[in-house]
Amino acid sequence: MLTSAGDAASLIQGRLSWAIAVLPLVGLAVSGYLTWSDFAISGEVCPTNGFFECSLVTSSAYSKIGGMPIASPGAFWFLVALVVAVQVVSKESWFKFQLGWSVLGTVGVLGLVYVELFLIGFVCALCTLAHSVGIAILILTLTMWRGGRPQQLGS
Repeated sequence: MLTSAGDAASLIQGRLSWAIAVLPLVGLAVSGYLTWSDFAISGEVCPTNGFFECSLVTSSAYSKIGGMPIASPGAFWFLVALVVAVQVVSKESWFKFQLGWSVLGTVGVLGLVYVELFLIGFVCALCTLAHSVGIAILILTLTMWRGGRPQQLGS
């Protein structure tokens, strides 16, 4: 039983920490699949319906950096996000890094969404899922920050 508002806030913050630690697993699975599919699948990597055309996005001129699928850096971002989030659960001093990493990821997402919408003209549904997970991590991280935890933020 919770005995004070502080206990309730601490419980909520703990749950946010764990949610942030689980979300990168989803993003890692999606980015990993997109990376793998670039090498192993010739054809559709996800359903299409006119606006959502994964294959057009993943085979566009913007889909690779130095010959590497653009999903690879996404998978790396989610892997680091996972490691950092797990560290935050036990060591609040990692929170500032989590906040910065989340902001960096969101900047990357905004760039990728711009490319999809304005340069390619189509959207990849799986990419959108990975983008949404990255943004959710930032939103939950900001929610933790607003909740006042971790205490070391001010130090």
